[in-house]
Amino acid sequence: RFLQFNSGLLVNWKKQLNKKWKLSATLGHDYYQSRMNVEETEGDELQQPGVFILSNAFQLSLEEAVFQKKIAGVFADIHLDYHNRLFLNFSGRNDWSSTLPQHNNSFFYPGIHIGLDMTPWLKRIPKLVYSKFRISYSTTGNDASTYLTDTYFSAASIDGDDLLPDLNFPAFGITAFERSTTLGNDNLRPERAHNFEIGSELKWWDSRLNLNLTWYKAIVRGQIINAELSAASGYLLSPINAGTIENQGWEINLSGKWIHAKDWSWQSSINFTQFRSLVTALTPGIPSIMLGSYSSLSSMIIEGQPYGVFVGTSIKRNTEGERVIDEAGFPLLNDQHTIIGDPNPDWLMSIQNILRYKGFALNMQWDIRKGGDIWNGTKGVLSYLGVSKESGEQREADAVVFEGVTESGEPNTKAVSLADPSAGMSGIYWRRYGFLGLAEDHIEDASWLRLRELSFSYRFTLPWKQAQPPECLVALQGHNLLLFTPYSGIDPETNLRGDSNIIGWDYFNMPGVKGCSLKLHIDF
Repeated sequence: RFLQFNSGLLVNWKKQLNKKWKLSATLGHDYYQSRMNVEETEGDELQQPGVFILSNAFQLSLEEAVFQKKIAGVFADIHLDYHNRLFLNFSGRNDWSSTLPQHNNSFFYPGIHIGLDMTPWLKRIPKLVYSKFRISYSTTGNDASTYLTDTYFSAASIDGDDLLPDLNFPAFGITAFERSTTLGNDNLRPERAHNFEIGSELKWWDSRLNLNLTWYKAIVRGQIINAELSAASGYLLSPINAGTIENQGWEINLSGKWIHAKDWSWQSSINFTQFRSLVTALTPGIPSIMLGSYSSLSSMIIEGQPYGVFVGTSIKRNTEGERVIDEAGFPLLNDQHTIIGDPNPDWLMSIQNILRYKGFALNMQWDIRKGGDIWNGTKGVLSYLGVSKESGEQREADAVVFEGVTESGEPNTKAVSLADPSAGMSGIYWRRYGFLGLAEDHIEDASWLRLRELSFSYRFTLPWKQAQPPECLVALQGHNLLLFTPYSGIDPETNLRGDSNIIGWDYFNMPGVKGCSLKLHIDF
């Protein structure tokens, strides 16, 4: 069951202060409350096969969960307009959230925005019809997810085996609870982001060519993340405020109406985004934070590095960057895990073109991603098991000589077989370095060129005898139709960790959905 309650109040006020100054203001409040009750009953092992009712189960287990949240806020937004040339905007908001401890649950975030119409001073630029400069500074606050400030207990369970089934309490008249593996933090603070932005809007030829430029810098302090703990502590995770992260970059949008005739039109737009993410500071005494790990790989927050870099097993190299080869002829590993990749892209671009002829329209959108790494864990485990394409092709290949130097500094000349059963597991290259193998070997480029959307439509008026006959639109749409990528896996856009701040993991992920649809829309 889910119950949600929202309330809001807006008070708007406008006044012409004099011939050149106008004022408009908005005051208001928001209140949000939600409650979700989850009740689940599960029956294990049927007494009578084929009778799928709970009363036919040998053992019943019940599970209940309640998720509640409240957040209240008040805000003000004030606009000043001078002669429709200078625009000033002052805003402020304060929120109170139930997901934060009481002594930290109030957070205020203001903002100021300035816009200036530069058109009168740039009349000499040929064909320029509009020019606007803008600058803004704002702060935003964000609360935590529910139930992160305390450590909770839940009904205990015992994993079974081949002889005994799983046991869920209460059982045999005994009620038992076990402590959560997440350690609560009653000192959590709200996340705060400080955003600084400079941009401009330019229009030429009766607004047929438009350019929007934006440079931005965002500093996030106290980002709330679930940091992994040593299992020896009795817990696995704990939410913390993780220091300072800095993001800065460019956003460029160029759009144009290249053909605008009676029957024909062609318009297109290009969106370009380039950004850099850098962890500039962490909580004192904590040099790094593990976002997630599996086998030989981790996603980490490390001071001085991009957010979420890959850390894992890697080949040992000398001061000249040459690989060090052991006596058996295989590369040596570093004693400690090292940084082996960065999942953040260098830049992103989207290109869209729309062609129209009378009632027909063709819409095509391409997405481009340049750079960024992805961990191909699928390839790693398949090679470990000896069933990947790579291991199959190289199993019977001639002996290879790994490029590098020996531990004494001499060039390596020892030829080795990648799959020599006589040497045991250490003679199998893909098993030599453990489950999922050498993490560095499975870091790949996640660049792509993708046909994100392709649609063909026809708009027409139904031949009905009315003053305003209905308009009809018929469209055939395709999504995610083509993908060109150097990545050897299925789809570098998918992510094992889902919609989270841990990106770039592929471990038997499902590929992106490719689909088509037929749309019929009638306006009466």
